[in-house]
Amino acid sequence: MDTFRVLAESLPHMLWTCTADGTCDYLSPQWVEYTGLSAAEQLGYGWLEQLHPDDVDVTKRRWQEAAERGSSFDTEFRIRRADGVYRWFKTRAVATRDEDGRVLRWCGSNTDIQDLRDAQEAAADANRSLDQRVRERTAELDGANLRLRKVASQLQAAQRIAKVGSWELEIATGEVIWSAELYHSFGLSADTSAPAFTEQERLFDAPSWARLTAAVTRAVEEGVPYEITLSARRADGTSLTSVAIGEPIRGPDGAVAFLVGTLQDISARAERDRELARVSDRLQLATSAARIGVWEWDIPTDRLVWDSTMYELYGVARAGRSLTVEAWSERLHPADADRVQSELAQARDGGKSFDTTFRVVTPEGRVNHLRAAATFHRDATGAAERMIGVNWDVSEQVEAECSLRDVEALQRALLLHVGPAMIATTVEGTITIFNRSAEALLGHAARDLVGKATPQLFHDADEVRARGKALEQELGIRLDTPFDAFVAKARLGQMDANEWTYVRKDGGRVSVLLTITAIRLESGELVGYLGIAVDLSQQKAEERALLELNRQLVDRKAQMEVLFKEIHHRVKNNLQIIASLVNMQGRQAKDAATRAALGECRTRILAIALVHEQLYQSKDYTRIPFYEYVERLAQHVIAATGSQAPIRVTFEFEKLTLPVESAIPCGLILNELLTNAFKHAFPDGRRGTVTVSLSRREGQIELAVTDDGVGLPGDFDVDRAGSLGVVLVRDLCSQLGGTMHVSGQGRTRFAVRFPSEAADRPT
Repeated sequence: MDTFRVLAESLPHMLWTCTADGTCDYLSPQWVEYTGLSAAEQLGYGWLEQLHPDDVDVTKRRWQEAAERGSSFDTEFRIRRADGVYRWFKTRAVATRDEDGRVLRWCGSNTDIQDLRDAQEAAADANRSLDQRVRERTAELDGANLRLRKVASQLQAAQRIAKVGSWELEIATGEVIWSAELYHSFGLSADTSAPAFTEQERLFDAPSWARLTAAVTRAVEEGVPYEITLSARRADGTSLTSVAIGEPIRGPDGAVAFLVGTLQDISARAERDRELARVSDRLQLATSAARIGVWEWDIPTDRLVWDSTMYELYGVARAGRSLTVEAWSERLHPADADRVQSELAQARDGGKSFDTTFRVVTPEGRVNHLRAAATFHRDATGAAERMIGVNWDVSEQVEAECSLRDVEALQRALLLHVGPAMIATTVEGTITIFNRSAEALLGHAARDLVGKATPQLFHDADEVRARGKALEQELGIRLDTPFDAFVAKARLGQMDANEWTYVRKDGGRVSVLLTITAIRLESGELVGYLGIAVDLSQQKAEERALLELNRQLVDRKAQMEVLFKEIHHRVKNNLQIIASLVNMQGRQAKDAATRAALGECRTRILAIALVHEQLYQSKDYTRIPFYEYVERLAQHVIAATGSQAPIRVTFEFEKLTLPVESAIPCGLILNELLTNAFKHAFPDGRRGTVTVSLSRREGQIELAVTDDGVGLPGDFDVDRAGSLGVVLVRDLCSQLGGTMHVSGQGRTRFAVRFPSEAADRPT
C-alpha cells in the first residue's frame, strides 16, 4: 500500500481507491489539491458533492451499478476546482479480486480531459460553421439560379405583356436572332429560323421597308441608333403597326459588329389613338350640345382658357386678351364669392378636388346657378401647376330642388292631416309622427305621445308577447325588446303586414291591419319606422255577415242537392213504371206490329230514364258523363231487341260530359240508331260488329253508329225515309241544332253532328 501511495502521489493523475462495496477510502493529494477540500471531507461518498449538479445522478447510478456487478467503471464528468471552475475528467476504475473472484478493492484514476473536450468542441463548431457556410453558399447559388430563371421568365412575360419583341443582327455573318414575342408579333412559328434581314422585306409595306433599310444602313455605317414607326403584315394578313428601335454595338476594332433592338406592337395603341381622336371630337360635340363648358387654369401665369360654352354660361363676349382668375371672380354672385374663392384655395393648397355650386351674375343682371368640378395637376414637389375642369348650368335643378322642398312640406302636411292612421318612430321606438287619423282612431293627442312614448302604449301586451315568440321561431333570431315584435321583419327589409288589436285611450279595442316599413336614407342607413294602420272594424263586421251568409248558402245547397237527387230518382222510377206498363201492354197485344211498336217505345222511355239515373248517381245534377251512359244504353238496347245474333259492340269515344238538354236527345238518337242496327243490319243470325263513336272535331260533337252488316237498300234516301225511327232522329238532330250524315258504301254509318259549346271534358 505504501508503494501504491508513493506511485499515486508521483503521477499527474488523481488516483483513488474504494472498498468492495464502493465506499471511497483514499484520495490522492492531487484530488485534494484540485478540489481545495481535505480528504476526510470527501471520503465515503462525499466526493460526489464536488461533481457538477448535472452529472451527480448519472455518475452515482453508474458507480453503484459497477460496484454491484464488479465490472469496470468508465465515464466522464465535471469536477469543481477550488476556484469554483468545473473541468471535464475521464474516470476509470477496475476491481482487484481474490482467488475466488470476489472484489477486494477498487482502484481508479481521474484524467483531466478539459483541453481535449475544448478542442473537440472547437472542431465541432468549425465543422458546423463550415456546414452552415456550405448550406448558405448553396442557398445563394440556388437563389441566384432561381432569380436568373425568374428574370428570364419575367423578361419573357414582360415582352409578352408589353408586346415587345427583341432581335439581334450579327453584321459579319448576317445571322438574325428573334425572341419568342417577335415571332408572335408577326404571327410566325417560333420553331422556324428567324428570316435574314433581306428576307424581311416581305413583312413590311414599301414605305416602311425603305425607312427601315435606310435606318439600318446608317446605324451600321455611322453607329447611329434609330427609332421609327413601321407598318407590316402578319402571317394571317392583318396589319401590324410597330415601333422599331435599333442600337449599334461596336467590336474591339471600333466597327459596328452587332445591331440589337426591339419591335413593339402598337397596333392597339394606334387604334386607340384614332379612337381617342374620334372620341375627342364626339366629346367636344357632346359638351357643346349639353352646354358643358370646359376650362383650364395655368397657375404660374394665372391664365384661364375657356371654350365657347364657358363664355355663353357667363354671358360675356369672347375677349381678345387672356382671362384671369380675378376676371372670373368678378362674375361670382357677391353672396357666394368668398366661399368659392376659399374652396378654390383649399383645393389648390390641400390637394383636394374642386367640386362646388355657385351663382354667377351676367352683365345683363341674370343670375345663373353653375356647378363646377375640377382637378389639379401637380409637379414633383406637389405644387399645383394647372387646373382643368368643367362648368354646367344647374339652374333648372336648383329650381326643381326648391320645388321638391315645397312638395315635401306639402306631403308632410298631408301625412299629418289626411289618409289612414300613420305613426312613425325612431329606430329605438320613440314616436315622431302621430297624425290626425291616429288621434281619432286611438283617442290620444299627438302632443302627449310624440317624443315621449312608444307604440307599446296602445298595443295588447299578450298579443305583443305572442307575436314576438312567433317571430323568433320564424326568423330564427332573438328579440331583445317588445318593440322588436313590431319592426323585426321591416328591419330585415321584409314586408310586414299583420292584424293587431289597438287599445284606445278609453279602453275600447279596435282591430287594425298594420303595415310597417323601414325608413332609410339614400345611403341605406336605417333612421326609423313608419306604421300605417287601417281600421278593420267595418271589415270584420262584414266578414262575420259574409260567413253567416255563406253558412246559409251551404245549408241551402245541401237542401237543393237532396231535392235534385229526389227529383231525378222519382223521375227515373216513374219512367221505369211507365216502361213496365208499356211492356205489359205489349205482352197483351195480339198484333205483332203493335207489340214491336210498344217495345220500341219502351226502349225510348228507358233511354230517358237512364239519363236521370246517371244524374241521380252523379255529383253534378246538370251534366252527365256521356261516355259512361253510352255503354249502359247499348246493353239496354241489346236486351230490348232480344237479338240472338253474335254481334260485338265496340266503343270509340272521348270522355265528354253533356248537359241534360243535350244528353236526352243524344240518348234517344243513339237508342234509335242502335235499335235499327240490331234489327236490320244482321239478319238470319249474321255475325258482325257495331261501333259507337263520340268525338269532338272542328268545333262540333259527332255521335256515330257504324255497322258492317248487309248495308242500306240502294234506293235509301235519309231525307225521304218515313220510318218513325229515322223521322225521330231527324227531329232530335234539329232540336240539337245539328245535321245528320249517312254513308252506306261498304259499311253503314249514321252520324249526328252538333255544336260542341255545351260539351266538356271531365276533370
